[in-house]
Amino acid sequence: TLPIVSSKRGVYVGDVSIRKSISKRLRNLSLSEVRTYTLTTKEKANMFNYNQKEVLALPNPMSMDKGFVRLSILPALIDTYEYNKSRKVKNINIYEIAKTYDKSFTEDHKVSILMSGSYISNTVNNIDLKVDFYLLKGVVENLLNYLGFKNRYSFEKTEVKELHPGVSAKVLIDRQEVGIIGKIHPSIIKDEVYICELSMTKLYEFKVKPVKFKEASKFPEIKKDIAFIVNNTTTNKEVEEAIKKAGGRLLDKVEIFDIYKDIEENKKSMAYELTFKDETKTLNDEEVMKVFNTIITEVENNLNAKLRSN
Repeated sequence: TLPIVSSKRGVYVGDVSIRKSISKRLRNLSLSEVRTYTLTTKEKANMFNYNQKEVLALPNPMSMDKGFVRLSILPALIDTYEYNKSRKVKNINIYEIAKTYDKSFTEDHKVSILMSGSYISNTVNNIDLKVDFYLLKGVVENLLNYLGFKNRYSFEKTEVKELHPGVSAKVLIDRQEVGIIGKIHPSIIKDEVYICELSMTKLYEFKVKPVKFKEASKFPEIKKDIAFIVNNTTTNKEVEEAIKKAGGRLLDKVEIFDIYKDIEENKKSMAYELTFKDETKTLNDEEVMKVFNTIITEVENNLNAKLRSN
């Protein structure tokens, strides 16, 4: 006869819980997990040292290529990429979750991603979705949304010597840096290879509110497209912030869907899809156009932009 005792469902807690969640999500996003060595060479231990930490050297290493503790997982993922590429593997989408240490023995649990080639390839249906910066950014956004950080993260331009200038950014949550994302510099790899690295230790420090159920709206939404001609130095973030500020409560969503450069000298076109919605009633064209025109005025006045007519 089994004893009558109280029981409870077993769950993962602490950093194990977030590690399991991240790993599960990345596998669901069609990435493959890899495991690499913690020890490496001095040169690779100093790569991607974007936090400016001191490298930990072993006092009595067994070999010269295993004499230092890595500060980043990314060099090992690059080696994994090179290994697979030399064996005719074209599409390499991998991730690793592991601990890193600096000279003061400070532990940092990181999750690193490397993507190259095709993300989705289906010859039967003639589908070949190539990996680029925006695809990797979408994977990272999907992961952060899954972890409960929706509307709390952002990307800001930065410079890391191992990343391509102009195709690199730091990842922020609540305006605090948690990692980097970008394209590997051509001096390291000439191919189109994109990487991201996030500090899981920092992610664990942020409080995440429980997911709340939100009933689907009973009223239809209205979508409108808009395009602005702006300076080449103007960022998507600046335009989106100006649109959201002017859109008010009726503007539900802003999504960029096209960037066209060299439309004029030192100018580019940025096109957005705007979604308007009211949870209490059905919107009419007059209400939407009033907000729509306010958005145009706000962007034109604050960003030296003009509405693209064709």
